[in-house]
Amino acid sequence: MARHKELDLGESEAIALVLELPGLEVVVLDDAKARRVAAGMGPTVTGTVGMLVAAKAHGLTPSLRHALDDLRAVGFNVGDAIYARALQRAGK
Repeated sequence: MARHKELDLGESEAIALVLELPGLEVVVLDDAKARRVAAGMGPTVTGTVGMLVAAKAHGLTPSLRHALDDLRAVGFNVGDAIYARALQRAGK
């Protein structure tokens, strides 16, 4: 896959890997534009918050709320709606 002109190199490479390597089905992207581009190409798209929700579902993190709060504390933008939706999806 050629680099998508609107995306950073890392985002383009992540999308290329999931499309080219057998067995990969999910790409982790947080940038909204990169997520739209990837979704249009076929793979399942998730982000950091989605990975934390999955980690909680698999018993890999004891508290999704604390993990989300830690992300916010270091400046990661987790909007209130995404925060609430993540807790709802995790059953909290």
